[in-house]
Amino acid sequence: MYRRRGSAPFKFEKAYEMRHNPTPAETRMWEILKAQVMPNFPNNIFYRQFVAYGYILDFYCPTLRLCLEIDGGIHDDQRRYDRQRDSNLARWGIKVLRTRNEVVLNNPQILATQLCKIIQDKMTPWYKKIFRFLR
Repeated sequence: MYRRRGSAPFKFEKAYEMRHNPTPAETRMWEILKAQVMPNFPNNIFYRQFVAYGYILDFYCPTLRLCLEIDGGIHDDQRRYDRQRDSNLARWGIKVLRTRNEVVLNNPQILATQLCKIIQDKMTPWYKKIFRFLR
């Protein structure tokens, strides 16, 4: 099991449990990632319920340092916690993208297209981004 500094052992047990009992939105997101996103970017693998820096991330790509979070109804009540969590992860260089359950379940093709664009942008070297604006 991959261990990160600052993560308690019970987090890994909880992540294991969550991996084996996903929500419908998480199941659909995993299907989108496996079928439409990861084949286009073979060097960037996403992991489900990944433990990093004491947090359980819904989907995480270590090479891009990109986290995808699927927010259900419970996140309406914990917005402050989510902001703090996102801020802490950003401090460690992890970019968090959040989307609602409804988007994953109702608009999977749009979501896959947007994810591919975001990943392509993250993979573009900084100097090419600068030259794009100079043209």
